[in-house]
Amino acid sequence: MPVHTRLIACCLLITIAGCGLTQSGEQAPADMAEDTCNANRFTDLVGKTASDLDLTTLPELHRILGPNDMATMDYRAERLNILTDEAGVIVDLECG
Repeated sequence: MPVHTRLIACCLLITIAGCGLTQSGEQAPADMAEDTCNANRFTDLVGKTASDLDLTTLPELHRILGPNDMATMDYRAERLNILTDEAGVIVDLECG
């Protein structure tokens, strides 16, 4: 096998092995059992328009994401993600 083919194969294996790991190297939980970002405190926001939010009532570490918004993939358990639909209506809250 040529050297460049082996190099590409090694890079792919390293990439695959790193999938799903956080910066600390721990496996990111698929489903948060704990409410580490206090999302349960804000469930009354679901159904409201994101543009009407009082940002001072939200945790310091939060982000509002629409269905086509780009976002970093870093996992932050204490961050509140506010997910909206195309119209800007809040459809879900999650930690990460």
